[in-house]
Amino acid sequence: MYGTIGYDDLQGTEFVKALTGLAAIDKEITICIDSVGGSVFDALSIYNCIKSLQADGVKFTADIEVLCASAASFIAIACDKVVMNSYALFMIHSAKMYVSNPADMALLTKVNDIALKMYMSKTGKSENEMKAMLSTDTWMTADEAVANKFVDEVVSEGEEAGEEIMAKVDMLRSINNHKNSFEVIAQLYVPKNNSTVNMLEKVTAALNLDAKANQDTIVASISGLNEQIKKATAEAERLQLVISEQKTKIESYEGQIKAEAEKRAEELVAEAVKIGKVSAATKDQWLKFANADFEGTKAIINDLPKATVKLHTMITSAVEPTEAKVQLSPLEQMKLEMREKATKKSLNE
Repeated sequence: MYGTIGYDDLQGTEFVKALTGLAAIDKEITICIDSVGGSVFDALSIYNCIKSLQADGVKFTADIEVLCASAASFIAIACDKVVMNSYALFMIHSAKMYVSNPADMALLTKVNDIALKMYMSKTGKSENEMKAMLSTDTWMTADEAVANKFVDEVVSEGEEAGEEIMAKVDMLRSINNHKNSFEVIAQLYVPKNNSTVNMLEKVTAALNLDAKANQDTIVASISGLNEQIKKATAEAERLQLVISEQKTKIESYEGQIKAEAEKRAEELVAEAVKIGKVSAATKDQWLKFANADFEGTKAIINDLPKATVKLHTMITSAVEPTEAKVQLSPLEQMKLEMREKATKKSLNE
């Protein structure tokens, strides 16, 4: 914000458009201020725009580079954080205008009441304290602005800039007439440096627009990007929903397949126990085999003769009665049953 608010290229409506466009692509905005002030109403429109965007989550920082005077202070105190060059100046006073009738005076009073409340809200000062400061042109250095809670933090920009600006302090503080103040400021006011890039030029470069693009073109481009972002976000949300639905279906199918496999294994082993191919004591182990390798387990069980368990009991009881009391592992049990199958086959032959 360089220049006089409400004049030239610093119209309130245009600045509001620029802020709104920036807020659509960035939630952290820094406003660099080097201004003598200007139109109260243009400044109020910018102040209200900042407050509105803050309600939407946008964070603002005011960076006072050289001068923040009069109506420019509205924009500074509207921000979430105010930082100030250690050699910059801050000035406040009551609004002044040519009054020709009671209506003008009533309007001026209302404007000053609004400004009073804004300053009180920022600084926490009492009404009387604030009125005393606004009764004249109150000039403050960075440290004084911090002490009075208009500014949150002081940053150093080097001694060379400080010497130039501090030379003006005594002269400015001695001037209390509004008109004369601005005549002196107009003579002393020099931008911080000639290399400072205008905010809109930065935005233009970021958007790959022609360097001569006006603010309407920039805002239109930002709005277009915002629409693209909205569409992309909506499509991403749709795809995420589709993925979630497919994942749920896959999990359901996997559950069904697992349940069917377990049921099939259960039926296989239960039938084997029923016809005496495997013992009830080894049922759980056979279930593990069947769940791990159904076809392989099925082939082994199919090769076992019926009543294998009964034959095993008869043999161990008649030949080795003490072995019947021995607890065999599932694997030993399966090997034994295979041997008994071979024995029975040999007997039958």
